[in-house]
Amino acid sequence: MKKLSTKIALCIAVLAVAIISTSATIQQNRQKKILSILSEEATPIQEGVLTEKQKEHSKIYKGYASIMNGRKIKGLIAERGDVDIWAPIGLELYMPPVSLDKYLQTLTCDADAAIIGFVKSKSSNLVESGTFLFTDYEVTVKEILKENATAPAHPGDEITITRGGGAVRLNKRIVRAIDPSLGRLEVGRYYLLYLKYIPATGGYRHFANEASEDSFLLDGGTISQISRKQLPLGPRNQADAVSFLSEARNALTQKCKQGGARK
Repeated sequence: MKKLSTKIALCIAVLAVAIISTSATIQQNRQKKILSILSEEATPIQEGVLTEKQKEHSKIYKGYASIMNGRKIKGLIAERGDVDIWAPIGLELYMPPVSLDKYLQTLTCDADAAIIGFVKSKSSNLVESGTFLFTDYEVTVKEILKENATAPAHPGDEITITRGGGAVRLNKRIVRAIDPSLGRLEVGRYYLLYLKYIPATGGYRHFANEASEDSFLLDGGTISQISRKQLPLGPRNQADAVSFLSEARNALTQKCKQGGARK
């Protein structure tokens, strides 16, 4: 009985150490992401000055206006100077566990294109309502996992990927807009990206929901989600890059059912 009690105590101690280690890793990852956001280079802009492509992309993010209760960023700058705007954290959807291969099969079917790309540059701006920011990233295609039949790309081509949030310099003040559930891309980094096509501009956007991720940072031998979403990697948020990419390529060999899911 004494030996059994000792074994149980040892198991509990090992489990406690594992939980503490996991918690510390998660906290470190979050701190790194926050520091990265705060150090993001701000794009100098003039209010209301957008390219035609930016005007189209701005329309995608009109839903963010509701978080500001009709207030515009220009007014907040006049009152406070530099401004950080955080979109509220919505209800986190719970999704039942799913194997990585099944997750990537569905993601591949739902995407118009899937690539490994290098973020070359970015440009942030105000949405047309003046209530939030969005960012257009110029991404060099390194590898195509799933080709967009409507507008095929080739390795070496540059594509535009738009996402909510960003950082701008407006009226000599810095404005940062962050959606914690979304994550962001960083210039000079490689990503695996599952994308939806925007016919009006020839660009792309993300499409996953509040519980699932479609954008993954490649960093040496590891791959990680750019957000804290539940799927597919869970709280630790990282996996072996070689194994993950092998699963991603295997997903291409499966046929899609009507509506997106793999057979």
